[in-house]
Amino acid sequence: MTNPTSPGWYDDPDAPDQLRYFDGVLWSRHTAPRSTRAVPPVTAVSPVDAGSAAPGAGAGAERPGGDDPYGWRGGHPGANQPTQQPYGQPPQQYGQPPQQWGQPPQQWGQPGQVPGWGAAGARPTGPATPDGVPLAGYWQRVGAFILDGLITAVITFILGGYFLMRALQPWLDAFTQALNSTDPTAFENLSQDLSVYMTGSDFYTFVGISVIVGLIYHVAFLTRFGATPGKMALRISVRRRDTPGPLPLPVAVRRYFLTLATAVLGTLPGALSALALLVRMVDLLFPAWDPQRQALHDKIAATNVVQGKQVRQRD
Repeated sequence: MTNPTSPGWYDDPDAPDQLRYFDGVLWSRHTAPRSTRAVPPVTAVSPVDAGSAAPGAGAGAERPGGDDPYGWRGGHPGANQPTQQPYGQPPQQYGQPPQQWGQPPQQWGQPGQVPGWGAAGARPTGPATPDGVPLAGYWQRVGAFILDGLITAVITFILGGYFLMRALQPWLDAFTQALNSTDPTAFENLSQDLSVYMTGSDFYTFVGISVIVGLIYHVAFLTRFGATPGKMALRISVRRRDTPGPLPLPVAVRRYFLTLATAVLGTLPGALSALALLVRMVDLLFPAWDPQRQALHDKIAATNVVQGKQVRQRD
């Protein structure tokens, strides 16, 4: 059996009585029961029997349909025929959930759609977006956060490591002197001296490069692919809660705003630095208990981290 080419809900290859979500790469563990209703068998009826079963049929009785005495075109109450499709509607495909007349036809296999929701249908187990796409697990998000942090740290050090080393060079010289000194208080002064070196122009230049690298990294990947490299490695992605697809530019920038603000406040001394650290920790832990598995930056941008990849919507 060949795998589908796009994310969505498909017949489970291992269990024909249910549907399984395909994330675009692999079959996930999220399933949903099929909601199709069995189609009653059609009993072949001869024209004579069909006509005789009509109300009022008999010798000399007028048959329904006028010049169509056996009701082949429109059917009649006595014929044991399947329900007629309204004109203009596509024919019902056997094995598909019953079409609700008056509703737009449902396109099976589209990302985020679950056939048969409603009175007879059921959502897949576990948290999901309003259109049924399963949400990413907390530890998947943690793993992606670590991978993205390592990648951005390498890029930042390549571009701004020179300024960081210049900022720390006086402290490194003091550390070397403390190692060669016999004065036991030499190391006690190092922790106090480090905060002084973290306020120079070279250090702030390094922080500025770090912020710009993080902004470009996250915004570029989320608007182009809907996922950063760390999230791609864990097979998860970011989308608006109510709409699939990669994030629009304003939404991606808004999602990164909290990270940007805490990074800037973290360079300031005193209570502001401690407050920035506290907010950042709460932001990272928030999906662990939030019913919608959103971090604070997801709340700000109305986004969700979901299973699978995002497909760019065609205009």
